[in-house]
Amino acid sequence: MTAKHSTKRHPEIRLKPGEHMHLSGRSLKRIMPASAVGQGLFMGLAVGLSLGIISLKPSVSSSLVPAAVVTSTALFGGLCWLVARMRWSWHQWWLTDKRLVVRSGLVGYQLQSVPLDRIVDVTLQASWWDRIWGLKHIQVRDMNSEVSGSLHHSRGLKLVAVPDAESVSEKILGACPGVASPPSEMGEVVSLLRELVAKAS
Repeated sequence: MTAKHSTKRHPEIRLKPGEHMHLSGRSLKRIMPASAVGQGLFMGLAVGLSLGIISLKPSVSSSLVPAAVVTSTALFGGLCWLVARMRWSWHQWWLTDKRLVVRSGLVGYQLQSVPLDRIVDVTLQASWWDRIWGLKHIQVRDMNSEVSGSLHHSRGLKLVAVPDAESVSEKILGACPGVASPPSEMGEVVSLLRELVAKAS
């Protein structure tokens, strides 16, 4: 498959010589309301409970509390929507025949790239809140994240709110040389040694 040439405002990644694009995508737009509603409700309820505790004091008028709760929930909901829009509009990923690249960020952006031959695990994830909104995420772990563990907080790459996540995860696994290629010479040596041991016993 040949590389895609994009005429969009945000161009595709720059391909290395001999590298070809397999697949690319962005987060589903449903991630924005899912993120904003969840965070907005949490922050609004936290402020509402705080105001409820303050209203127990005799000097505070209890009639102002419901209006303050509604106002604070609407304000936090709008703020969370704006933050979610800024955050998830940046999220994009590319799968080539050599690497997986993920771009993410809030104000600026971060570009992470992992060679396909270093990928060790591809996992589908969906919390109960994600399932309500029909969202699935793909967590990709590489050799570096396995070695560093929690010391450097390296968790590999995460593709958020992926359309047709099952198919994309299969394509990522299929593109990995360790999965897609025939058994290596070392594998043949191991199988020959097993045959010799079986004959000797």
